[in-house]
Amino acid sequence: MPPIPLLAADIPIFYPEVKEPYLTIFMDTVRGIESSVKLPVKGRVVNRDETPAQLQAWANQSKAPMAIVIGPNSLKTLQALPADAAILSAVFLTEPGNFNKVAVAVTYSPDPALLFSIMQRLDKRVKRVHVVINQTRWQWLLNVAESAAQSMNMQLVIHHAQNLSESAKKYDQVLKTMDPTIDSMWLPEDSSTMDTQVILPMVLKWLWDRDLKIFSSSVAHVGRGALFGLYPQNFEMGAYVGTLTQKIMNHQPIDEPIQPLRQVNSAINIRAMQHIGLDVDQQTLKTFTVVLPKDAR
Repeated sequence: MPPIPLLAADIPIFYPEVKEPYLTIFMDTVRGIESSVKLPVKGRVVNRDETPAQLQAWANQSKAPMAIVIGPNSLKTLQALPADAAILSAVFLTEPGNFNKVAVAVTYSPDPALLFSIMQRLDKRVKRVHVVINQTRWQWLLNVAESAAQSMNMQLVIHHAQNLSESAKKYDQVLKTMDPTIDSMWLPEDSSTMDTQVILPMVLKWLWDRDLKIFSSSVAHVGRGALFGLYPQNFEMGAYVGTLTQKIMNHQPIDEPIQPLRQVNSAINIRAMQHIGLDVDQQTLKTFTVVLPKDAR
């Protein structure tokens, strides 16, 4: 696959070799970066079998002191470059395990503050948010979530699980004891504690059986029956990455080295909403990008 035909090479943007629909997602992100960064950029696919030396040769054509990297595999490959390689800005789902050369990481994990604020808007009675999560892998996100909950006078209750087996037990324990009036459950995109074959159907059955407020970081879960979820505005996310790039190039400080996703669209499942007894007016429904089932406004 050839490089993206963008502007003359300056800031390199590396992204993985993927098929649709992910290719379109990455292309929209790259176009967003191009729209806001004030320097020329050039995109390049990172093939699975490429060596760091091959990427170094391509990157050397650019005089920019940094590169933008989309995807964890691209990041891992670029981190293997020699010590004088460009500073990296990464865009991917979780935080990088290794921060070598990473100036800032923007993730695909929606900001918990946005999720919690939607939950409060739908039902002001909610005072607690439960989450089952691998705390070791996601402590950075939990720090953000705890701060957000505190600012909204909500309590975040964290239930640690290291794998799917532990997670299933924790969900069963927690969902049995939740108060449908004041409690809610947040489903993060944590592959070590959530799968769509066993745990998700089990969790969502509790929503329907006990009228529990269960929302998700994943819009795919909304289609399966979760109350609401968020998904990226890919172009806008890219534009934001472009502004961060400008800051790094200008040696301006970055307040958050790891950042959750704040450029988002929202989806709500109106059947779940009605089933658990939420009386939401049309004006509030209009704040959601997508209402499921489709055309159910």
